[in-house]
Amino acid sequence: MRRLARLNAPAVLARLPDFVAAASESARAGGLGPRKVGSVELAVEEAVTNICKYAGQDQPADIALACFADDALFAVEISDDGKPFDMTAQPDPDVTAGLEQRPLGGLGVFLIKKAADAVRYERRDGRNRLRLEFRLPSRR
Repeated sequence: MRRLARLNAPAVLARLPDFVAAASESARAGGLGPRKVGSVELAVEEAVTNICKYAGQDQPADIALACFADDALFAVEISDDGKPFDMTAQPDPDVTAGLEQRPLGGLGVFLIKKAADAVRYERRDGRNRLRLEFRLPSRR
């Protein structure tokens, strides 16, 4: 896979547009159409927002984002040095329940899982590592 972008920055909401723009531009350059680019933007925005809000302890976590593509796949890898959190292990919320019956939170993780074709997580070397994969349209 070829790397299309790399961005490192503190996990502060003011940097959110930078992460989304890097992923969005890379998704277009990697061959995704407008609909899939929108899915990439949504997933990256939700993931980075969660890191900004919840990963840091005394100071903001550090986020690294990298985008890769080959002929079949576009991938975004987001890592942070914050508290361990495996979003892939979180149960999906009951989206059929009424708003009054639903607990707060969890919808962003659900949206990420629905937007990406595959979501993978690992904790390695003191960092959360989230990989979001998006299949490219087949080229015949």
